[in-house]
Amino acid sequence: RCRALVYRAAAAVALSLGGGLGGGAAATNGGEKKSGGPSPLASLVEPLASSIVDAGSLVAQRRPPNSDVLSASSEDLADPATLDACQRGARGLAALAAGFSRDGADRVQISRAFFGAGNGGSSSKYDDSSAAARALGAAPTLLAYCAVRALRGVDPSRANDPRFVRSVAASRAPHLQAAVSLVDLLVAASRALAHELAGVRALDALGALVAAFDAAPPAAAFQQQQQQRTPIAGGGGSSPSSFRGGGAVVVAGAAPPRAAALYLVKAACRLVATVASDKDARRAVPEACDLAANHLGPLAKDPHLAAELLPSLLELCRRLLVDQWQAFTMVVVDGEGGRRRTLRDARAAAHLDAILDLLAFAVRGVDLTALCVKRALHALRDAQAAHNLFDLDVVHDKWRPVLASNVFDAIFDQRHDPLRDDLAVALHDLAHPHFDAFFHHFLPAKLASALPFLTDHQRFHILNNWARGASDKPSFNANLQDAVDDVRHLRRQATSSLV
Repeated sequence: RCRALVYRAAAAVALSLGGGLGGGAAATNGGEKKSGGPSPLASLVEPLASSIVDAGSLVAQRRPPNSDVLSASSEDLADPATLDACQRGARGLAALAAGFSRDGADRVQISRAFFGAGNGGSSSKYDDSSAAARALGAAPTLLAYCAVRALRGVDPSRANDPRFVRSVAASRAPHLQAAVSLVDLLVAASRALAHELAGVRALDALGALVAAFDAAPPAAAFQQQQQQRTPIAGGGGSSPSSFRGGGAVVVAGAAPPRAAALYLVKAACRLVATVASDKDARRAVPEACDLAANHLGPLAKDPHLAAELLPSLLELCRRLLVDQWQAFTMVVVDGEGGRRRTLRDARAAAHLDAILDLLAFAVRGVDLTALCVKRALHALRDAQAAHNLFDLDVVHDKWRPVLASNVFDAIFDQRHDPLRDDLAVALHDLAHPHFDAFFHHFLPAKLASALPFLTDHQRFHILNNWARGASDKPSFNANLQDAVDDVRHLRRQATSSLV
């Protein structure tokens, strides 16, 4: 943590030096180009980036012929010292990029400071051969290798060999640290640096991470038996935040497979959320959705993991729906010249179903934290406000009733009462503008199935009081709250009569 603060302070100092960041860029004066001095960051960026390049080169050199970095191997391709230098370099570069972006520097200026200016014959305005550019180029493949090694399980045929088991555990920690640090670098670079270098590498890293998870599924690590969490130096127990804080070192050089999977899944959520927020990243949406549907979603629904994983995954869903809506839908012209929005293809339909299934699960709120429910509600609210999510045919026909039912259950079971206003807004959005169908079809059936202790007369009274008056949001919500109060009172009466 102290090292990160030092790098950020260095970024602020470099920003204030003469000419800003672009000391290495070519300056123009009256049409004549003059070469400036070295960038104020050169002495910091070069060694940090070189450690990543060296690690990538070592992995490439030691890779067996006719194989890739995802292939299973009994031997590590990078030694702990190289991986430690790699993760320190990645954290340093990430801290520098974060320091610049927080100071409001221009992305072009920051990129020139990191990469240097392109030469006269280059089509790029940045130096693609610089150490920083080569480090970002090596990061995706190196990330895939480190992720696979961190998620590697113990071969069942050698599970009784204590020396082998210890070697696997000792190997897992440095690879895990390097993988998480590389994700931090790609996230920070994607936010602060030019898209044609950092953004493209983040997209490449997403594809590499999907391939790594396919080769070594995180779920397999969670399912391994005899798992013991090892405390992490620097305080904070075995939480991911304590692992990430300042490059903490795992005690005894070992990392439990469940912890490794947890850290990597959360890192994947950060990377995908960053990529998804870029308007130019539509080509990455299918891979992001595959990652969420095949690896992240099933784990996030686990009651033991939901509190750790679900909030990040729900934020990812919000980014995908709000920022990448065009990747799921397209506008078509019907026979009468009208225009309507529909899903692009079967794969887009499957991905949208997976996202809405996860949001419906979180909205119901059973055994979930209030943060999970709130993230899901905000994702639905923002997608509806930005793109009229509920008016898409497949959402209206298939998911609107499911979401309305789950929101209704959360409201009347009072699972998350502090969120009752957010839940009420969600139910109003789902009912609007089809209030006739809501009050005459959905609500009577739902009152009968979800609240069986009510008599016919009581249900009629609640329905009549709720449906009367205006359907504007304040009136709807006020009548809803009256209905909740009535149901609470009638539930107490029904319960006391059974005693």
